Order: sequence, then structure tokens, then C-alpha cells
Amino acid sequence: MKFQKLIALLTAAALAAAVFTGCGNSAVSSSEPSSAASSEVSSEVSSEPSTAPESSEATDPIPDVAMNVAGLKGPTGLGMLKMMEDSDAAESTPYTFTLAGAADEVVSKITTGELDIASVPSNLAATLWNKTNGGVQVLGINALGVLYLVTKGETVNSLADLKGKTIISSGKGTTAQYTVEYLLKANGIDPETDVTIDYKAEHADAATAVASAETAIAVLPQPFVTTVTMQNAGAAVYRDEKPEIFSPVWAESAGLSITAPAFYNSREIKELGTVFVKIKGARSVGVLLTENAVFVVYNLGGSLMKWQYRAEMRTKALMQTILCRERLPEQYEPESVKGLLLGDGMELAAAILTGDGGKQYFLLDGSYEHFHYLTNDRRGEKLLRMLCSAELSERLEALLLTDLWEKDEGLPVENDAIDGSGRPVLFAYTCDLPRIKRFDTALRLQNKAGTLICFDFQAEALCRCCGEQVRFQTIDFEKWERRFCI
Repeated sequence: MKFQKLIALLTAAALAAAVFTGCGNSAVSSSEPSSAASSEVSSEVSSEPSTAPESSEATDPIPDVAMNVAGLKGPTGLGMLKMMEDSDAAESTPYTFTLAGAADEVVSKITTGELDIASVPSNLAATLWNKTNGGVQVLGINALGVLYLVTKGETVNSLADLKGKTIISSGKGTTAQYTVEYLLKANGIDPETDVTIDYKAEHADAATAVASAETAIAVLPQPFVTTVTMQNAGAAVYRDEKPEIFSPVWAESAGLSITAPAFYNSREIKELGTVFVKIKGARSVGVLLTENAVFVVYNLGGSLMKWQYRAEMRTKALMQTILCRERLPEQYEPESVKGLLLGDGMELAAAILTGDGGKQYFLLDGSYEHFHYLTNDRRGEKLLRMLCSAELSERLEALLLTDLWEKDEGLPVENDAIDGSGRPVLFAYTCDLPRIKRFDTALRLQNKAGTLICFDFQAEALCRCCGEQVRFQTIDFEKWERRFCI
């Protein structure tokens, strides 16, 4: 599986910031960076976060306004489910919802003003914006990775096998068509001459065509994929092009390795068979494999999760056994298994760093020596790309080291470099929470000062979790993204 987006999933310039402050009330002085390029992207972390001044004038509450909202049956409308649920639960709702089978049904209503909000394919949104001279605005993109290749009575081992076949699909003239054609071309297939694409008017029609045929190949979105596979025992979803690491028939002689990031969800791991019972109750959503590391992935969403230490340790042990000792021992060491937390904001990271696990909520209990925290947004996506790319990490590290000395293994404080005053420096931009905790604790115990380097959007939350002995140096994320990731 090729890594896309994060996400989904993953130029050189001087980025290190130049201003240092402690987390206490007094500022900490520092020397100027040696390179002019480094000072170009400087930013400051305040010891006391600023707040917007409160208005002395009372403001009237914003009144509810009736809104007509339309969505499409399928993935385009699935992103509106939470909105619908909240609306249904409200005592008085300003929303009226309509579900359509095809985008054509809502286009005219958008342009005439009958609809206030509509969820439509992204290419159609762009077209409407142009035709209305900006009168129709895009609020956001709410769905990614929703198309699946479903087969019934056909064997498809690679996308190249589709040559000469008939493919049932829907969404002609929308992103669905462009996605299918792009994938075909990327695999050496001409959509015009090498395959026949049978477009149906609606996703439901395509699902019905698959269900009624003895053999079929179709491109379908959710929830129609689930409908077809549940009602047709012979229907299967084409897998990502990645090694079947967790296959129960894995052979040691397979000679396979992970050359591109590949994510295996919990359902795929279950294919191990009865051994999966050992980790029943664990909260991980899957495993991300990169060339150099194994990340057991946990999705916190907007709140801390219940944490069962024993179950998570069994998960870690299973990955070490299956991946590091049995199936990919030449690629992974037991130390390669790490944790990866996804959460909706840096506040959760701060809660984890300062929490004690009350009511068995997640805490840093030593289950993983390295546990990275990424936000569920564009910034987290880019950091995931860095975790998956040794080259990208090395480029940033090399840049930071231009103003620093190599790490000192003899120091009793975990470090990635030493500054000009002999103080330890920790690279914390991938938000490895246990390392940050160990760094802060060691400095507290020894009453020494050290520097933590992170991205500007991480600094405020991390600063609140560290003592006055930790000075912060920030990297301007926007500039790093533009010059490293684009």
C-alpha cells in the first residue's frame, strides 16, 4: 500500500527558532543562533499563554436560523450523520434534511437558494463556485478513502488484472469517475480501451447489479460495500497492495519486507486465528508498519480512553513475536515496536503527561518506551509522514544539528544533542510523550537546565507539563510544511 495523504500518508531550509523561555515566571536568556537561515523562522513560546481581552459590552445570543440541508445517499452524506443526530436530539431544530440519490437532484436547488447547505462531490462544488462567481462557498471536505473494489466470482490479485474486464461503477462525472480512471492509468490500463466501465445512475443501482450477477467487479463506496458483502457470501473486497503479514498461511520463505508504509486494521490482524484471542479487549485500532518501525495505533478521538495495561502489553508482545521474531526478523527488532496515539488536540497530550490514570484512563505506564502523539488534523498528517520517512526525519535533524553539538551518550539525561553551553537538547517535534516525560523528570531530579525543541503548535501544551528547568525552542510549522512537505 502506497502511503498517501495520512492520511494519508507522508526542500530543505533552516527552520529552528531562536527565542527561548522557561515555563516559570522568569525569562531565560540564550545566545543568538549562528546561522542567519535559522533566525528566519523564529517564534516565541510565552511562559503564560495570552488570552483575548474580555469585552465589556454584553452581546446578544445568536438566534437559531432555519436551514435546509441536503446530503447524498452514500459517503458524501455519511459525514453529516453526527449533524443529523444532534439535530434530532435537539428540542427545537433549525435544520431540515433531505437525502438524494444523485448529485443532479440537488444542484438546481443549490443555485436557486432552496438549499442552504448541501454535501456534494468535491469537483461539483468547484464547478458551482465558478458558475455562481463565488456565490456558493465550500465549507470543508468531509470524506476520504471511501471507494472499494468489490469482486464476486472473479479473481483480482492486482489492479492490472482488471484489464479486459467490465467494472460496475456509479458517479459518472464526479470524483468517483476520476479516481477510478486515475488508478487504472497508474496501473497501465487505458480506461477508454482496456476496460468497460458500466456506470449506474446511483450507488444503490450498482450494488443491486453486483448482488444479482453471478460474477461481477464493482467500485462501490460505503455503506453499499457492507450491504453487498453481508448479503453475498461470495463477494470480497480487494485488499490494498501490501504483504499479507498476518495471513495464517504466511511462509518464512516468502522473502517479503515492508518497503512502503502499510496499515493493517484490527480485522486484518484477526486473520492470525486463535492467537488473536490473546489480545482480546485491547484498544488498538491496528498496526502501522514502516521500513524501520512498528506502530501500534490508538485513536483517542476527543477524550482519554480506558486503558488496560495487561491487554496492551499482550498486544505489544504479540507484535514482537509475530513481526520481530517470526515473520520479519531481518527488518524489525523487538525495540522497533512503538505506540502511536491519535487525538483531536494537544490538550489531550497535556492531560496524558500530567494525568495519573484516574478511573483507569490512559497514562504513561511504561507499556511502550516510545509513544508518539499526533493530532487528528493536517499537522498530524504531516508528522505522520515524518514518522514514516527516515529521510524526512534525518533532513530536519541534520538542519537542527548545524547549531548544536552531537548527542552525549554519557549524560544522565536522555538527549539528541548538546547546545553551546553544554546543556542537553531533546528533539520533541514528533511528540514522543515518554521521552518528554523522562527528559523533564531527569532535569528536575538533577536541578539542571535543558532545551526541548518542538513545533510551535505543540509548545503551549508541552510547556505547561514541564518544569522551569526546561527551555523551549520552537519550529515554525507552516514554514517547515511549505519547504519540507510540498
